[in-house]
Amino acid sequence: MRDGETIRIYLWDIIAANFRTRWNASELKPNVLLLTTANAKFLGGAVTLSSTSASRVFFDADIAETSEFITWLSEQDPAFGSSSTAVAKVETLTINELNEFIEKEIPQKINFLCSVTIIKILGESGWNYVSCTYCNTMLEESDTTLICTTCNKPNKVGMLRYRFEVLVSDANNDVATFVIFDREGLHFLGRRAAEVFSLEFPEGDDSDDSGKFSKKTPQCILDIVGRSCKFQVKLTEYNFRATRQTFTVNRIVEDNINIHSKPSEQDIEGDMGGKEPGQSTNASSGKSKKKAAHLQLEDNNNNKIQRHNT
Repeated sequence: MRDGETIRIYLWDIIAANFRTRWNASELKPNVLLLTTANAKFLGGAVTLSSTSASRVFFDADIAETSEFITWLSEQDPAFGSSSTAVAKVETLTINELNEFIEKEIPQKINFLCSVTIIKILGESGWNYVSCTYCNTMLEESDTTLICTTCNKPNKVGMLRYRFEVLVSDANNDVATFVIFDREGLHFLGRRAAEVFSLEFPEGDDSDDSGKFSKKTPQCILDIVGRSCKFQVKLTEYNFRATRQTFTVNRIVEDNINIHSKPSEQDIEGDMGGKEPGQSTNASSGKSKKKAAHLQLEDNNNNKIQRHNT
Protein backbone atom coordinates (compact mmCIF):
# COMPACT_ATOMS: atom_id res chain seq x y z
CA MET A 1 0.00 0.00 0.00
CA ARG A 2 1.05 3.63 -0.25
CA ASP A 3 2.22 3.74 3.36
CA GLY A 4 4.44 0.69 2.83
CA GLU A 5 2.18 -1.72 4.69
CA THR A 6 0.92 -4.98 3.21
CA ILE A 7 -2.68 -6.21 3.32
CA ARG A 8 -4.49 -9.36 2.22
CA ILE A 9 -7.36 -8.97 -0.28
CA TYR A 10 -10.12 -11.51 -0.94
CA LEU A 11 -12.00 -11.43 -4.25
CA TRP A 12 -15.27 -13.32 -4.59
CA ASP A 13 -17.65 -14.63 -7.27
CA ILE A 14 -17.78 -12.69 -10.56
CA ILE A 15 -15.17 -10.18 -9.35
CA ALA A 16 -12.68 -13.01 -8.79
CA ALA A 17 -13.52 -14.61 -12.15
CA ASN A 18 -13.09 -11.35 -14.06
CA PHE A 19 -9.82 -10.63 -12.26
CA ARG A 20 -8.44 -14.10 -13.07
CA THR A 21 -9.43 -13.78 -16.74
CA ARG A 22 -7.71 -10.44 -17.15
CA TRP A 23 -4.68 -11.45 -15.06
CA ASN A 24 -4.11 -14.57 -17.18
CA ALA A 25 -4.50 -12.54 -20.37
CA SER A 26 -1.82 -10.06 -19.25
CA GLU A 27 1.54 -10.97 -20.80
CA LEU A 28 3.25 -8.68 -18.29
CA LYS A 29 1.69 -8.52 -14.86
CA PRO A 30 0.59 -5.08 -13.58
CA ASN A 31 2.45 -2.99 -11.02
CA VAL A 32 -0.58 -1.37 -9.40
CA LEU A 33 -4.10 -2.58 -8.65
CA LEU A 34 -6.97 -0.40 -7.42
CA LEU A 35 -9.92 -2.07 -5.66
CA THR A 36 -13.07 -0.05 -5.01
CA THR A 37 -16.06 -0.62 -2.72
CA ALA A 38 -14.44 -3.24 -0.46
CA ASN A 39 -15.34 -4.35 3.06
CA ALA A 40 -12.66 -4.20 5.76
CA LYS A 41 -12.59 -7.15 8.17
CA PHE A 42 -10.39 -8.57 10.91
CA LEU A 43 -9.13 -12.06 10.06
CA GLY A 44 -6.51 -13.81 12.17
CA GLY A 45 -5.77 -10.57 13.99
CA ALA A 46 -5.02 -8.67 10.76
CA VAL A 47 -7.08 -6.27 8.67
CA THR A 48 -8.23 -7.73 5.35
CA LEU A 49 -10.28 -6.39 2.44
CA SER A 50 -13.09 -8.37 0.80
CA SER A 51 -14.74 -7.53 -2.49
CA THR A 52 -18.47 -6.87 -2.76
CA SER A 53 -20.91 -7.09 -5.66
CA ALA A 54 -20.17 -3.42 -6.36
CA SER A 55 -16.38 -3.77 -6.33
CA ARG A 56 -14.28 -2.98 -9.37
CA VAL A 57 -10.60 -3.73 -10.02
CA PHE A 58 -8.40 -1.43 -12.11
CA PHE A 59 -4.92 -2.24 -13.45
CA ASP A 60 -2.01 0.20 -13.85
CA ALA A 61 -3.00 3.06 -16.19
CA ASP A 62 -6.71 2.13 -16.49
CA ILE A 63 -7.76 5.31 -14.69
CA ALA A 64 -6.14 8.54 -13.51
CA GLU A 65 -5.83 7.37 -9.90
CA THR A 66 -3.66 4.35 -10.73
CA SER A 67 -1.55 6.38 -13.13
CA GLU A 68 -0.96 9.00 -10.45
CA PHE A 69 -0.01 6.30 -7.95
CA ILE A 70 2.53 4.84 -10.41
CA THR A 71 3.98 8.33 -10.90
CA TRP A 72 4.21 8.83 -7.14
CA LEU A 73 5.94 5.45 -6.71
CA SER A 74 8.45 6.28 -9.45
CA GLU A 75 9.30 9.55 -7.71
CA GLN A 76 9.68 7.91 -4.29
CA ASP A 77 11.41 4.68 -5.33
CA PRO A 78 14.45 4.93 -7.64
CA ALA A 79 14.19 1.18 -8.29
CA PHE A 80 10.55 1.30 -9.35
CA GLY A 81 9.79 0.55 -12.99
CA SER A 82 7.27 2.02 -15.37
CA SER A 83 3.75 0.80 -15.95
CA SER A 84 3.00 -2.46 -17.72
CA THR A 85 1.94 -0.52 -20.79
CA ALA A 86 5.47 0.85 -21.11
CA VAL A 87 7.07 -2.44 -20.09
CA ALA A 88 5.44 -4.16 -23.08
CA LYS A 89 7.68 -2.10 -25.37
CA VAL A 90 10.92 -2.96 -23.57
CA GLU A 91 13.46 -4.91 -25.61
CA THR A 92 14.89 -8.22 -24.40
CA LEU A 93 18.70 -8.42 -24.34
CA THR A 94 21.31 -10.93 -23.25
CA ILE A 95 23.99 -9.95 -20.72
CA ASN A 96 26.53 -9.54 -23.50
CA GLU A 97 24.13 -7.28 -25.40
CA LEU A 98 23.60 -5.18 -22.27
CA ASN A 99 27.35 -4.63 -21.98
CA GLU A 100 27.64 -3.85 -25.69
CA PHE A 101 24.84 -1.29 -25.40
CA ILE A 102 26.71 0.49 -22.61
CA GLU A 103 29.94 0.49 -24.63
CA LYS A 104 28.44 1.79 -27.87
CA GLU A 105 25.54 4.07 -26.90
CA ILE A 106 25.46 7.51 -25.31
CA PRO A 107 24.60 7.77 -21.58
CA GLN A 108 20.84 7.55 -21.05
CA LYS A 109 18.06 6.17 -18.88
CA ILE A 110 16.53 3.04 -20.39
CA ASN A 111 14.98 -0.28 -19.39
CA PHE A 112 15.62 -3.75 -20.80
CA LEU A 113 14.39 -7.27 -20.11
CA CYS A 114 16.89 -10.01 -19.35
CA SER A 115 16.28 -13.70 -18.53
CA VAL A 116 18.85 -15.10 -16.10
CA THR A 117 19.46 -17.62 -13.34
CA ILE A 118 20.70 -16.55 -9.89
CA ILE A 119 23.92 -18.50 -9.28
CA LYS A 120 25.33 -16.77 -6.19
CA ILE A 121 24.45 -14.24 -3.47
CA LEU A 122 27.16 -11.58 -3.18
CA GLY A 123 27.24 -10.72 0.50
CA GLU A 124 30.11 -8.22 0.39
CA SER A 125 27.71 -5.25 0.24
CA GLY A 126 25.27 -6.60 2.83
CA TRP A 127 21.61 -7.42 2.33
CA ASN A 128 19.77 -4.43 3.81
CA TYR A 129 19.93 -0.72 4.50
CA VAL A 130 18.11 1.80 6.69
CA SER A 131 15.93 4.05 4.54
CA CYS A 132 13.93 7.19 5.02
CA THR A 133 10.35 6.54 6.17
CA TYR A 134 9.09 9.00 3.53
CA CYS A 135 11.10 7.68 0.58
CA ASN A 136 13.59 4.88 -0.11
CA THR A 137 16.80 6.89 0.20
CA MET A 138 19.49 5.57 2.54
CA LEU A 139 19.63 7.69 5.68
CA GLU A 140 22.73 9.58 6.73
CA GLU A 141 23.69 9.94 10.38
CA SER A 142 23.92 13.35 12.06
CA ASP A 143 24.73 14.23 15.67
CA THR A 144 21.22 13.69 17.02
CA THR A 145 19.12 12.09 14.28
CA LEU A 146 19.05 10.43 10.88
CA ILE A 147 18.77 12.70 7.85
CA CYS A 148 17.42 11.95 4.38
CA THR A 149 19.48 13.75 1.73
CA THR A 150 16.65 13.47 -0.80
CA CYS A 151 13.62 14.89 1.01
CA ASN A 152 15.66 16.62 3.76
CA LYS A 153 13.37 15.31 6.50
CA PRO A 154 14.65 14.12 9.88
CA ASN A 155 13.90 10.51 10.85
CA LYS A 156 13.88 9.35 14.46
CA VAL A 157 13.68 5.73 13.29
CA GLY A 158 14.38 4.58 9.74
CA MET A 159 12.89 1.64 7.86
CA LEU A 160 14.91 -1.49 7.14
CA ARG A 161 14.73 -2.42 3.44
CA TYR A 162 16.28 -5.04 1.20
CA ARG A 163 19.28 -4.30 -0.95
CA PHE A 164 21.49 -7.20 -1.97
CA GLU A 165 23.56 -8.16 -4.99
CA VAL A 166 23.29 -11.44 -6.89
CA LEU A 167 25.52 -13.00 -9.51
CA VAL A 168 23.41 -14.15 -12.46
CA SER A 169 24.02 -16.18 -15.61
CA ASP A 170 22.04 -16.19 -18.86
CA ALA A 171 21.48 -18.91 -21.47
CA ASN A 172 24.86 -18.08 -23.04
CA ASN A 173 26.61 -18.59 -19.68
CA ASP A 174 27.58 -14.90 -19.52
CA VAL A 175 27.51 -13.50 -15.99
CA ALA A 176 26.65 -10.15 -14.43
CA THR A 177 25.79 -8.57 -11.08
CA PHE A 178 22.15 -7.63 -10.52
CA VAL A 179 21.00 -5.53 -7.56
CA ILE A 180 17.77 -6.57 -5.81
CA PHE A 181 15.85 -3.89 -3.89
CA ASP A 182 13.01 -4.00 -1.39
CA ARG A 183 10.01 -4.78 -3.61
CA GLU A 184 11.74 -7.64 -5.43
CA GLY A 185 13.25 -8.90 -2.16
CA LEU A 186 9.76 -9.07 -0.70
CA HIS A 187 8.64 -11.04 -3.77
CA PHE A 188 11.39 -13.61 -3.29
CA LEU A 189 11.20 -13.96 0.49
CA GLY A 190 7.58 -13.18 1.33
CA ARG A 191 8.64 -11.19 4.42
CA ARG A 192 9.87 -7.69 5.00
CA ALA A 193 13.52 -7.08 5.81
CA ALA A 194 12.80 -6.10 9.41
CA GLU A 195 10.91 -9.35 10.00
CA VAL A 196 13.71 -11.41 8.45
CA PHE A 197 16.25 -9.63 10.63
CA SER A 198 14.32 -10.25 13.84
CA LEU A 199 13.77 -13.92 13.01
CA GLU A 200 17.27 -14.70 11.71
CA PHE A 201 19.17 -12.59 14.24
CA PRO A 202 17.10 -12.39 17.46
CA GLU A 203 20.17 -11.29 19.43
CA GLY A 204 21.28 -8.73 16.86
CA ASP A 205 24.01 -8.86 14.22
CA ASP A 206 27.37 -7.18 13.88
CA SER A 207 27.71 -4.63 11.10
CA ASP A 208 30.77 -4.08 8.96
CA ASP A 209 33.45 -1.44 9.62
CA SER A 210 31.27 1.31 8.16
CA GLY A 211 28.42 0.42 10.52
CA LYS A 212 25.94 0.30 7.62
CA PHE A 213 25.87 -3.30 6.42
CA SER A 214 25.07 -6.58 8.14
CA LYS A 215 27.93 -9.05 7.90
CA LYS A 216 25.76 -12.16 7.75
CA THR A 217 23.39 -13.05 4.92
CA PRO A 218 20.16 -14.72 6.08
CA GLN A 219 19.65 -18.29 4.92
CA CYS A 220 16.33 -17.41 3.27
CA ILE A 221 18.21 -15.10 0.90
CA LEU A 222 20.85 -17.73 0.17
CA ASP A 223 18.03 -20.14 -0.71
CA ILE A 224 16.97 -18.14 -3.81
CA VAL A 225 20.10 -19.36 -5.64
CA GLY A 226 18.93 -21.38 -8.63
CA ARG A 227 15.83 -19.28 -9.32
CA SER A 228 15.46 -18.30 -13.00
CA CYS A 229 13.59 -15.08 -13.74
CA LYS A 230 12.91 -12.58 -16.45
CA PHE A 231 13.97 -9.29 -14.90
CA GLN A 232 13.43 -5.76 -16.05
CA VAL A 233 16.70 -3.92 -15.43
CA LYS A 234 17.28 -0.20 -15.47
CA LEU A 235 20.27 1.55 -16.96
CA THR A 236 21.11 5.10 -15.87
CA GLU A 237 23.88 7.53 -16.75
CA TYR A 238 25.89 5.95 -13.92
CA ASN A 239 26.13 2.62 -15.78
CA PHE A 240 27.92 4.32 -18.66
CA ARG A 241 30.76 5.57 -16.43
CA ALA A 242 30.90 2.91 -13.71
CA THR A 243 34.16 1.02 -13.19
CA ARG A 244 32.30 -1.84 -11.48
CA GLN A 245 29.19 -2.67 -13.47
CA THR A 246 25.94 -3.61 -11.73
CA PHE A 247 22.39 -3.67 -13.08
CA THR A 248 19.47 -2.55 -10.93
CA VAL A 249 16.39 -4.79 -11.05
CA ASN A 250 13.23 -2.72 -11.01
CA ARG A 251 10.76 -5.45 -11.82
CA ILE A 252 10.36 -9.23 -11.85
CA VAL A 253 8.39 -9.86 -15.03
CA GLU A 254 8.36 -13.67 -14.76
CA ASP A 255 9.57 -16.03 -12.05
CA ASN A 256 10.59 -19.71 -12.13
CA ILE A 257 11.16 -19.79 -15.89
CA ASN A 258 13.31 -22.14 -17.98
CA ILE A 259 15.91 -20.07 -19.77
CA HIS A 260 17.34 -23.13 -21.53
CA SER A 261 14.07 -24.27 -23.10
CA LYS A 262 15.18 -23.79 -26.72
CA PRO A 263 17.53 -26.42 -28.25
CA SER A 264 20.96 -25.14 -29.20
CA GLU A 265 22.42 -25.35 -32.71
CA GLN A 266 24.85 -27.98 -31.43
CA ASP A 267 21.97 -30.13 -30.18
CA ILE A 268 20.23 -29.81 -33.52
CA GLU A 269 23.38 -30.77 -35.42
CA GLY A 270 23.87 -33.74 -33.07
CA ASP A 271 20.35 -34.97 -33.83
CA MET A 272 21.08 -34.65 -37.57
CA GLY A 273 24.30 -36.64 -37.25
CA GLY A 274 26.41 -33.60 -38.08
CA LYS A 275 24.82 -33.28 -41.55
CA GLU A 276 22.74 -30.57 -43.10
CA PRO A 277 19.03 -31.42 -43.34
CA GLY A 278 19.19 -31.54 -47.13
CA GLN A 279 22.21 -33.84 -47.12
CA SER A 280 20.60 -36.25 -44.66
CA THR A 281 17.40 -36.41 -46.71
CA ASN A 282 19.24 -36.93 -50.00
CA ALA A 283 21.37 -39.71 -48.52
CA SER A 284 18.29 -41.55 -47.25
CA SER A 285 16.54 -41.04 -50.57
CA GLY A 286 19.55 -42.40 -52.48
CA LYS A 287 19.71 -45.54 -50.34
CA SER A 288 15.99 -46.13 -50.84
CA LYS A 289 16.32 -45.81 -54.61
CA LYS A 290 19.27 -48.25 -54.73
CA LYS A 291 17.37 -50.78 -52.62
CA ALA A 292 14.29 -50.49 -54.82
CA ALA A 293 16.39 -50.94 -58.01
CA HIS A 294 18.08 -54.03 -56.52
CA LEU A 295 14.73 -55.60 -55.68
CA GLN A 296 13.42 -54.84 -59.17
CA LEU A 297 16.48 -56.48 -60.71
CA GLU A 298 15.98 -59.64 -58.64
CA ASP A 299 12.32 -59.77 -59.64
CA ASN A 300 13.19 -59.50 -63.36
CA ASN A 301 15.79 -62.28 -63.09
CA ASN A 302 13.28 -64.56 -61.36
CA ASN A 303 10.75 -63.98 -64.14
CA LYS A 304 13.34 -64.86 -66.82
CA ILE A 305 14.22 -68.12 -65.04
CA GLN A 306 10.56 -69.12 -64.77
CA ARG A 307 9.92 -68.51 -68.53
CA HIS A 308 13.05 -70.49 -69.48
CA ASN A 309 11.94 -73.49 -67.38
CA THR A 310 8.51 -73.39 -68.98
